Amino acid sequence: MKKILITLLIILSFIVSFAQDMSVAKSSRMSFGEKNEYTGEFKFNPFQEIDEVFIIIEENKISINSKVQQFYYIDSAAIPLDDVKGNYWYATDLNGTRCRVYLYMDSFSDIFVGVEYNDYSWIYNVKPVK
Repeated sequence: MKKILITLLIILSFIVSFAQDMSVAKSSRMSFGEKNEYTGEFKFNPFQEIDEVFIIIEENKISINSKVQQFYYIDSAAIPLDDVKGNYWYATDLNGTRCRVYLYMDSFSDIFVGVEYNDYSWIYNVKPVK
């Protein structure tokens, strides 16, 4: 099972970086985090159940279809993460604000999509949709 999820993460990363088509994932769990101004680290709340959210991953754009439509336009090449398997990209939202978008897998083989601004962040626990 772990090999399948690792393969899936690699495929999703490949799709985001190179493909012309899109990939879709869904989530029903998310967590918010705030940055500690002294340490610079984010402290996240426990994951909470939410109405189902669909995340569309395209070559240069990630759309999150929640109660508020979110669009993030990718501005950089994939940058590998040090502590988990995955990547992040610099992106710009519809307001022109710069942020980071993450796609990674934790040590339990759960897959996440995250959005990080300077002082707050949120993470979706996602499952690919066929």
